[in-house]
Amino acid sequence: MGRKKRRSSKFRDSSLVIDMEQAREERRQRQEKRIREKQEKEERERAKQERREQSGPTRSGREAPINTTYSGPSSERQDRRRMALRRRRNSRRLIATLAAVFIVVVLGYSVGNILLLKHDLHTAEKEQVAYQEEKEQLQRDLKEIDDLQNLEEQARNQMRLIKPNETLYIFPENMTQQ
Repeated sequence: MGRKKRRSSKFRDSSLVIDMEQAREERRQRQEKRIREKQEKEERERAKQERREQSGPTRSGREAPINTTYSGPSSERQDRRRMALRRRRNSRRLIATLAAVFIVVVLGYSVGNILLLKHDLHTAEKEQVAYQEEKEQLQRDLKEIDDLQNLEEQARNQMRLIKPNETLYIFPENMTQQ
């Protein structure tokens, strides 16, 4: 892979000749200005810290910590690195959280499905027991139907059939109830 050619943003689309000495001087001035601004900021922070120390302990009853870190020209780079690390950590946390939520949802769905299937199995087993009892009852009835004595009794009761030389007496129902 080749390196990308870098040009100053001022001269990107123009073909002007760049005075290297002048560009170096401008760059040096910008760096000095940044360093001065950082030093001024540090001095303001130190002054604030001194005022805090002179005013006494903070609300929590503890002394405020003294910040003695040096922030030179490379601190901006370090800040960028820290921010990049934070972004990476936050994105990893977000991905891990989303993965955990996905897993919980899938497990919840699976557990719900398992419980539903167990309920269906229990219902099917109850139905199977009921059908087995009904089958046994029907088999008993079938055996009774095949029995000649039972067949004769059913013919006499339902169809009012009689044997030769027998007399059939039919009584009204209200008479038999008394």
